[in-house]
Amino acid sequence: MGNAVGEYAGGHDSFTRTAVANAGSGARRFFHALACLAAVIPCAGLSGCFLFFDPLAECGPDPAEWIRALAEPGASDFGRTIAQASNGDFLVGGFTSIGDSAYDVLLVRTDTAGNPKWRRVFGSDGESERAVRVAIAPDRDILVLATIGHAYDTFQQADYYLIRTDPSGEARWERRFGGDYNDVAADMLLTGDGPLVLGTADLAGDGNFDMQLVQLDQDGNALWSAAYGGDGNERAIGLAPSGDGGFALLGESASAGVGDPELVLVAVDASGDQRWSQSYGAIGERDVRAIQPVPGGGYMVAGHERNTPYLLKLDASGAVAWERRLRVDLFRTVEAVAAAPDGGFMLTGMNAGFCGSTAHLTRTDAQGNVRWTRNYAPLFGLAGGHGVITAHDGGWVLAGDSSEYLLEGGQEQTVLYLVKVNADGY
Repeated sequence: MGNAVGEYAGGHDSFTRTAVANAGSGARRFFHALACLAAVIPCAGLSGCFLFFDPLAECGPDPAEWIRALAEPGASDFGRTIAQASNGDFLVGGFTSIGDSAYDVLLVRTDTAGNPKWRRVFGSDGESERAVRVAIAPDRDILVLATIGHAYDTFQQADYYLIRTDPSGEARWERRFGGDYNDVAADMLLTGDGPLVLGTADLAGDGNFDMQLVQLDQDGNALWSAAYGGDGNERAIGLAPSGDGGFALLGESASAGVGDPELVLVAVDASGDQRWSQSYGAIGERDVRAIQPVPGGGYMVAGHERNTPYLLKLDASGAVAWERRLRVDLFRTVEAVAAAPDGGFMLTGMNAGFCGSTAHLTRTDAQGNVRWTRNYAPLFGLAGGHGVITAHDGGWVLAGDSSEYLLEGGQEQTVLYLVKVNADGY
């Protein structure tokens, strides 16, 4: 498996840019003016009367402790998952490409202020790899789970791909594993035995997919695997510890044969034996993205429905405690959820408003009621959050990416970014 490692091209200064997230920057001031001109609206039925409003005043962006746009010259970088090391450094996993080349796994380490320490790229020539989860082992090693294949978005010739590096990002080993057909990675937890991988697998080569768990040892060798599903297709979404040594698998299932796939939760013990499963009705227009264990037992399921944040709170037995669809003005997706120390939750995703697309953080209480929403514009482009964690200091860090039109060279590239805020989102 190919492994390209190295520091950022051009050194520290050319790699890191602190985004100016306010209307005072030249580019944002220009587009702000255009937006305001477009908002001069004729008053209904009154000749010569116009109503003027400032759209950017409604949608931010909000200030942050810091925002780092981590641009690598010539590359498009996508941030998808984030973890914090014991020394406060941040590890971001995602994928990268140069020009029309296939995607490779991207791993970036920054210091506590978001300044990059190193960048590592992993992959195989002629194939595409995208990371879905980064985790830090007790010995400070870093594990990155990805999918590798020629066209795994359409479930063609795909496998699980796991990389273990030392704290400096040097690969200790890389493992490509799965069945003879198609395996698409969804999530990963670290257990006492080693990494536990959740994925979607075509075990028989007949196009019928099941959810699958694969338990690996510390060297990446498979200890056991188990599949969950029926006659229809299943798709894995997320994995959470159950608090009693077992695990909860969130996914979609069409095995009931009643039309649309259903949202399901499958509980298993530490050996992967199924304990129970629960269904939560047809998926419909729900786009469920994540599951998060709740302190004291139970789970928070998060996503969006018709561009509105969607939350489903389950107790430890899988019974529904409550369901919420959060009211928003225009368009807001949810890509990830994290638990807050007080029992509430933090959501991140993309928010679309009059001023374009921004990454959002939405803070709720333990009952799913919104406390506040903040919007962050790392660059003037299409921005969104994809991962969020509670920082060691009690604040929050989100990882995402934003498209940016680069005047130098006249091309658009996607830039990975981090946003650090305090407990109140500033």
